[in-house]
Amino acid sequence: STSRLVHTDVIEAHTGWRLIVLASMSNMVFKLGLASMLGSREMSRRLGVLFLIAIAVGTGLIAFWS
Repeated sequence: STSRLVHTDVIEAHTGWRLIVLASMSNMVFKLGLASMLGSREMSRRLGVLFLIAIAVGTGLIAFWS
């Protein structure tokens, strides 16, 4: 839906990709919560490290890419 908004010029492209990255990071946080509740502590730790790296990269992209 966000790409459709960009395609129809409702929002600008630089806003659209930021929204998509933000939604992806939000999805990772939710999935990490589910994995932590349903999985083992070791799995949660490993996923937490990987997701933290991905979220840090996404945050950096949003903050510093003009």
